[in-house]
Amino acid sequence: MVVGIILALLAAVFWGSINVPILKVKESSIIITTFSTTISFLLSLVVYLLTLPIITLQTVYLGIISGIFWSLGAISLITGMKKIGMGKVVAIQASIQIILASIAGMIFFNEILGKGINNFFVAFLGIIFIILGIYTTSSIIEKKNDKSNKMGLLFALISGIMFTISILPIRIAESNPLAIIFPMTFGMCLTSWLFVIKVEKRIKTSLLTIKKSMLSGVIWLIGNYLDFFAIGMIGLAKGYSLGQLCVLIASLWSIFYFREFMKKKNIISLIISAVVIILGAALLAFAKT
Repeated sequence: MVVGIILALLAAVFWGSINVPILKVKESSIIITTFSTTISFLLSLVVYLLTLPIITLQTVYLGIISGIFWSLGAISLITGMKKIGMGKVVAIQASIQIILASIAGMIFFNEILGKGINNFFVAFLGIIFIILGIYTTSSIIEKKNDKSNKMGLLFALISGIMFTISILPIRIAESNPLAIIFPMTFGMCLTSWLFVIKVEKRIKTSLLTIKKSMLSGVIWLIGNYLDFFAIGMIGLAKGYSLGQLCVLIASLWSIFYFREFMKKKNIISLIISAVVIILGAALLAFAKT
């Protein structure tokens, strides 16, 4: 139990730190995503060959579909961060993902609604908390640039939708995490390289950018494996709730390391928003137990 909680907390730290190496990288979000997904795929291939979990054809194609949408979400997320910073984008993206994933769970996987009116009320309260967190986060304006702020919020919204869609094939597959993460990272890598060929046409970047992008991919992969093992030990509801602490971790990075917010009222608003979002996620997870 204790080990599972520790692993879930570590996963939250890693997930909240994914974008730290790449936030100040000047190259396009497509280039960054391409190298981060490439290293994720190569490392997941090594893990797969070392563990050799059973993998089915359904796991392969569902994993690839998941990876395609994950890459779209990652490109949108990085684009949004370049416009309005990591703190706001991650908070909004995670909030949208939590709400949409919960609604999808109600509709497609009989979560919450099939377990009584009390569960529904708790879930509804959790969604209200998260919407409140989205509103307060999106209302924070550090610099007066309305066009940039609106575009950043739009890309945060798109990334939340894409990341949510990427979860659904994994839920449908109900596969061993060690098995499905391999085709998933293949889909991520393939999609990113196709974007490079069609949009970027060529790769013109520095070795430093490649290193930082790959470091981001390694951090993401480690966070995923930690969360998989944590969920196996303490269950999905608790593991999911603790994993949402990544919103707070990302907020702390944006405040104390990147100095995205200099106004005291904005710093307080972001921290409060992150806490409210985490409470909402916890209520939704509790409603599923």
